[in-house]
Amino acid sequence: MTSEFDFLVYHEVGHAAVAFYFGLRLGPVRVKQDKGGDATSDKGTDAQNVLIALAGGRAELVLDPSCVGERDGAAEDEVCAQNIIQEYVQSQRADELPDYLDKLCYRVSRRLAHRCEAIVREMWPAIQRLAAVLARKPELTGAEAERILAGIFRSE
Repeated sequence: MTSEFDFLVYHEVGHAAVAFYFGLRLGPVRVKQDKGGDATSDKGTDAQNVLIALAGGRAELVLDPSCVGERDGAAEDEVCAQNIIQEYVQSQRADELPDYLDKLCYRVSRRLAHRCEAIVREMWPAIQRLAAVLARKPELTGAEAERILAGIFRSE
């Protein structure tokens, strides 16, 4: 059975790993029982920011596929991702009917969710490395997290 702490660790590491995947500089990676931290110090594109937001929940599902329903942090991240998508689509297609925009947002969000899952699975060995360290030391600098994700040093 996966503990709440394990879910939280992998959630935060998922965000950091996907940001790292895009070459963004990481901010501190931390785990607190009440909330996590902001994974990046750089801001990415809208699409990158959506994928980073979705990554926490996707990492939780890879960690424990039997977890049913969304956990609070993952649900909040899904809302954040949807807001980014809606703002982008509406800014690009403001002249379209609302029903069409809703369908377009849904298609975009589904494609980005699938892409995020693929990135998390590709990064899974690095995610496991960083999660092992973060579980023992619940705050790492961005540079420490980047080195661990890159495989420059491993947990002891």
